[in-house]
Amino acid sequence: MKIDKVAKGILKDGQNSETGNTKIELGGEHNLTADGIDDFAFKLSEHVNKEIGGTYYAYDGSETDTHVIIGKYDTNTKYKTRNKGMNPKEFINSAEEYYKYNRTRTFHTHPTVFGNIRGEGATRPYQSSPADDASKSEALKTSPNLLFYIIARSRKAGSSFERINY
Repeated sequence: MKIDKVAKGILKDGQNSETGNTKIELGGEHNLTADGIDDFAFKLSEHVNKEIGGTYYAYDGSETDTHVIIGKYDTNTKYKTRNKGMNPKEFINSAEEYYKYNRTRTFHTHPTVFGNIRGEGATRPYQSSPADDASKSEALKTSPNLLFYIIARSRKAGSSFERINY
């Protein structure tokens, strides 16, 4: 797969983001930022023509995001994200460690489609769908402070993507 200008530290040798969740540390050796990660998710979504989802975490009481898990996308479609990286269990060794991961925000992409019209309900790429809203309502039951946004092609010059809160 060829995606131009991916921030260093996101991709690793032998990694398969299509069939496995991907955990990425923010900051670190390559000084990864949310902008770099969201830009990658947007470009990947456009390349594979599927929604891509992910969740940011603050670890062990951190005031800022420390990690993101981008969900595998093998069963996603152009209009549905089945995995948003909302469960870090596969990356954790103990129940004690599990409770140190605090979900802060979650996203999914809306890949560009002809005419900017998306499937049923003719929702635009810059709006949440009824399914998006239902998923949000369900997630807020266990994470009441979780923020939600969509990543879509930017309507502004000089930027490849934009975030739309919903």
